[in-house]
Amino acid sequence: MAEQVRFHLEKMLPELEDLEQKGVFTKLEIRDIVKRRTDHEYAIHRRIGRRADFLKYIEYEINLDRLRKKRKLRLGLDMSQEEQSNPLEGSKLLGFTLSDYSLTRRVNALYQKALKKFAGDVELWVLYFDWAKSMGSSAVLGRSFARAIQLHPTNPSMYILAAQYEFQDNNNMTSARVLMQRGLRFNKEAKSLWHEYLKLELLWTEKIKERRRILFGEGKLNGEDAAAAIAESKKRKLEEDKESNEEDTGVHLDEEVGKDGETQPESTLEIDPAIDVSNDSIAQDPALTMGKELSVIQKAMLELSIPKAIYRNAIKEIPNDLEFRLGFLRLYQTFGSSTLAAQEEVYESLRTDFGSDPLAIGVIAGRHLVGLQVSDSKYPSALKAVVGEYESYLETNPTSAMWTQYTHFLTESLSSVTESNLQRYIFVILSKAYKRAHSLHTCTPAMFIAWSRLHNHDSKAKLDILDQALLEPEHERSGLLWAAKLNETMQSVPEAASIEQVEALVTRALQLVGKPKSSAGESNTSTAAAASKLFDLKTERFEIWKLYLEWATSENGGGANKNEETRVAALERRFRDCLSVQELGGTSVDTAEFEAYIVGVYLDWSFTVGGIERVRSASDRLLSFKQRSTFFLNLVLEFEERHILQGSEGEFGGVGALVEAAKRSMKSLVTPTQLTRLRKLHELVCFSDAGRIDSWIAYISFEMYVARDVKRVTEVHWRANKEVSDNEEFALRYDALRTEA
Repeated sequence: MAEQVRFHLEKMLPELEDLEQKGVFTKLEIRDIVKRRTDHEYAIHRRIGRRADFLKYIEYEINLDRLRKKRKLRLGLDMSQEEQSNPLEGSKLLGFTLSDYSLTRRVNALYQKALKKFAGDVELWVLYFDWAKSMGSSAVLGRSFARAIQLHPTNPSMYILAAQYEFQDNNNMTSARVLMQRGLRFNKEAKSLWHEYLKLELLWTEKIKERRRILFGEGKLNGEDAAAAIAESKKRKLEEDKESNEEDTGVHLDEEVGKDGETQPESTLEIDPAIDVSNDSIAQDPALTMGKELSVIQKAMLELSIPKAIYRNAIKEIPNDLEFRLGFLRLYQTFGSSTLAAQEEVYESLRTDFGSDPLAIGVIAGRHLVGLQVSDSKYPSALKAVVGEYESYLETNPTSAMWTQYTHFLTESLSSVTESNLQRYIFVILSKAYKRAHSLHTCTPAMFIAWSRLHNHDSKAKLDILDQALLEPEHERSGLLWAAKLNETMQSVPEAASIEQVEALVTRALQLVGKPKSSAGESNTSTAAAASKLFDLKTERFEIWKLYLEWATSENGGGANKNEETRVAALERRFRDCLSVQELGGTSVDTAEFEAYIVGVYLDWSFTVGGIERVRSASDRLLSFKQRSTFFLNLVLEFEERHILQGSEGEFGGVGALVEAAKRSMKSLVTPTQLTRLRKLHELVCFSDAGRIDSWIAYISFEMYVARDVKRVTEVHWRANKEVSDNEEFALRYDALRTEA
C-alpha cells in the first residue's frame, strides 16, 4: 500500500511545482496539501475501502480547485473575455499549464476508482453524473451513462437520467427514445419510467410546436424566409453531426442479442405502430418538421399519437393501478389545453376500468374544473356540471365511499370560494348531501363529524348532529364520535354544569368505546384482522382519555370550582384507572406512545398539586407493578432535578439543567439523600437500555459535575465501555466531556 501511495504522490510533483511557480500557493501551503493528500491516499488504499473516504478526498480536491481558481483570478492569471474567445493566444500570454486542469482530472480519476470499487452504489453514480455535468464533461458522461446502465439494467433512474442528458444536453431525441424504450424492456412495471417517457415525448412535441409557432404563427414568415430557416436548421444539424463525429458525447448501448443470435428489438413497444414510426429519424427530425406542410406521420406525432401509444401500452403492463393512471393525467394537465384529446382518452379508460371506484369517479367528474380559478366566470357553471355528474353516479351507486368523496369535494369547494351566493349554494347542496346519506344509513362517523363542523357557530346544532350519529346502533361505539361530542361539550356548556356533564359522558364513552360488539360472524374473523380491529378500538379509547385528562388538569376544567381536595382525589382515581394494566393491556408495545403521554401528564399534574413527594409516591407505585421505559425513568429524573433547582436557583432549564448549574456553582447543590436517589435513578436508566450512549454520558456527567466523584466516573466509564452499542462514538463523546471539564 505504501508503494502505491508514494507512486501517486510522485505523480503530483509537476503539478505542485507549477502551482508554486505561479504563486498560487506558498511553499507552506504546498506542504500542507501534500500532507492531506497523503492521508487521503492511505485512506482510499486500505484493504477494506470505504466510500466515505473517497468522498472526503473528492470533496477536498474540489474545494482545493475552487481556491486555486479564486487565487488565480485575484492574481490576474485568469483569461479575460477577449482571451477566452481565442484560448490558444490566451494560454500563451498567461501560461495555461498543467495545474489548470490537473485537479479536475484527479477528481475524475478518484470518481472512476470509487465507481470501480463500489459499482453497485447508485447514489455514487448520481453524484458523479452531477459533477461531470457541472464540469461540462460531455464525452465522459456519455460513456459513464452507458456503463452505469450495463451495471444497473433494472434501475429505472439510470435510464431516466441518461435520457434527460441526451434530450436536454445533446438535443438527441432519437437516442433518448432508445434509452427509454430499452429501460421499459427490462423494467415493464417501473411506473416512474413510464411517466418520464410520456413527459419526454410531451416536451419534444411542445418544443416542435413552439418552433412552428415562431415560424408560422402571428407575424408569419414568407415562403423564402421559411425555406431559409429550414435550410439553416439543416445546416446546423450537419455541423452538429460533424462535431459529434469528432467527439462523440452520446450514450451508446450494446445491442441485445437473443438466443438465436439475432438482434433483439429495441423495445417491446414496437408492436405499436405509433411507437415504431417514432423511431424513424426522418419522422422525428426537427428540421423536417419546420416545413409549412407536414406529412401524415408528422401531423399524427404533433397530435400526441406517441404519448397516447405510451399510455395504452403502460396500462396493459400495469392494468389495476389507479394512481398510476392519474400520474399520466397530471402530466397531461401540466401541458395545458393542447393535451385535452389525450386527457379524454385517460378519462375514458377510467370509466371503463374503474367505473365503481369513488376516487376515479371524483377525478372524472372534476374534469370540468381543471384549469379554472374560483374567480373565473365559467367556474359556477363548471361546478354545477361536476355536482350533476356526482348526483347521477350516486343515483346508481349510493355507497358510503361515494358519499364521502362527494361531500369531501363540496367541503373543499366551500372553503375555496369567497363569493357569498356561491358559498350559500354549496352550503345548501352539502347539507342536503349529508341528510341524504344519513337517511340512506351510509353516513360514516367521519362524515357526521364533518357535517357538525358546518355549524361551527352553532354549538346546539353541532351537538344535535353528533347525538343523531350516536343513536345509530352501528355508530354508538365510535370513539371518533364520542371524542367529538366530548370536545364540544367541554367547550360549550356552562362552567357550573360542566363537571357533572363531562364526567357522565366520559363514563358512558368508556363503557362503549374499545369493546368490540359481539356478533355471530366474529368467530370466522382471522387473528390478524381481529388484532388490527382491537388496536383501532384501543386507539379511539385512548383519544377519549387524552381529551378528558387535558380538560381535567387545565385551570378552568375538571371542576375548578369544586373543593380542591375532592377534585384532586377524583382526578387521582381517574389517572390510576387510565394507567391500570387492564386499560393499557399489560406490556403491549401498541400502547407505549399513549402510556408515555399519560405518564407525562400524570407526573406533571402530581408535581403541580403535591410537589416532589407526590411525584415520588406516584413513580414508586408505577414501578412496583411493571418495568417502565427509559422515557419514564428520565421523566422522574427530570422532576427530581426540577425540585432541586427550584430550591437553589428558582428556574429549571430542562433535562441536564442540574449538571449545567453544578458547573457554575462552587458548592454542592444536592444533599446526600438527594445524591443517593439521583444515582439510583441514573442506574435504572442505564439498566433499562444498556446500549444507549446518551444515558451513560448523562450518568458520567452527573458523577463528574454534581457528585464530583472521580472514582465513580472511572467505574461508570468502565461499565459503559462494555455495554454501549457504538464504542467509537462513545469514546469521542467521553473525550469531549473530559476536555470540557
